[in-house]
Amino acid sequence: MKLITATTKLVGLIGMPLGQTLSPRLQNETYLELGLDFFYLPIELPNFDDFPQLVAGLRTMNFGGLAVTKPYKVEMMKHLDDCEKITKLIGSCNTVKIEDGKWIGYNTDGVGALRSLREEMGRDVSGLKYLSMGAGGSARSVCFELAGTGATKIVLADVNDSCHKLADEINRNFPGLAEAVLTGDNGYQAKVREADVLLNMSGLGMAPYLDKTPIPQDWIDPRHICFDAVYNPAKTRFLAEAEQKGCRTINGMGMLVYQAVAQVKIWTGQDGAEQYMQKSLLRILAENH
Repeated sequence: MKLITATTKLVGLIGMPLGQTLSPRLQNETYLELGLDFFYLPIELPNFDDFPQLVAGLRTMNFGGLAVTKPYKVEMMKHLDDCEKITKLIGSCNTVKIEDGKWIGYNTDGVGALRSLREEMGRDVSGLKYLSMGAGGSARSVCFELAGTGATKIVLADVNDSCHKLADEINRNFPGLAEAVLTGDNGYQAKVREADVLLNMSGLGMAPYLDKTPIPQDWIDPRHICFDAVYNPAKTRFLAEAEQKGCRTINGMGMLVYQAVAQVKIWTGQDGAEQYMQKSLLRILAENH
């Protein structure tokens, strides 16, 4: 068991809800294996309006970094001292490095998702049409990365105008690549059918929305590649229904590991996290079956 001392660098995961997350165990088992005096802990924040107070408190403590998840990835951008160029472009931050009192923002979601897609599809991610169901923080990261690596079309779908805003931002940097559709529009089904890859970036399928899916099953074709950023449960309703239709399905496990490996490198400067995270993930999966 890890003993936290006055010299231990803390890493906090900020989000809501966090009861389903595997990240603390993956991270802490990896720090032990690498011999690093770091400790990763979840920080649930139920009230969005309390975020500035949380930031003020964390700035006074011995934190070496922060991980940020739903619904605070975009909000964190307002509280950084500086950030990576791609993170500024994305407008969403899932990783903060704290050094000499400065908060520097990064985003590893897109890198993790694209690596997972490449490895699971067995091909490059370029030359395909993507539809993202959801236009929040994770979707921003993944879609900007896809835009920069040769996607031929990216459609953003959401229940509100966030999809139009994200499409406009992508098009300012990659003219004509993105378009938006509201999930209540008549044209939504047609956009789903036109896509090669369906990305569930909405959070539907994880607690407390375990019985939810972003699209009806009869909109899914066997040729679709279906990716879900959710990793707990390992098979969401969306993926289960896609599997029933004969689709290739990819859950969020790969994205979880690959984005976390990049985070460890940012926070600690150490390589070698991947092998330990993979082993830890396999142990967790074995225990849950």
